[in-house]
Amino acid sequence: MDIFFDRNAGRRIPQALALLDPPFGVKAHDDYFEQNTPDDEWLAQAGREGWIVVGFDRQFHRRRNELAALVAHGVGCFYLGGAEDTQTLCLPD
Repeated sequence: MDIFFDRNAGRRIPQALALLDPPFGVKAHDDYFEQNTPDDEWLAQAGREGWIVVGFDRQFHRRRNELAALVAHGVGCFYLGGAEDTQTLCLPD
């Protein structure tokens, strides 16, 4: 299993995690894609590779093309809240 950090996560988090020698692969967006690669393109590759995506952009599920890529390619995705996140994530009961 590989954990893929999207471009919003930067390089420090994946680099620090990789130093811990986890029992899974750690991948960073910039090691595989240009900064301006459209999200739906790199999400398609993430699905093909079986990567689990971790990022700070909770908008994936709100943008039609990105949601379609997540679903079509079976991408598992986790969102991490950050200090600049002003929205509250509401989960159903």
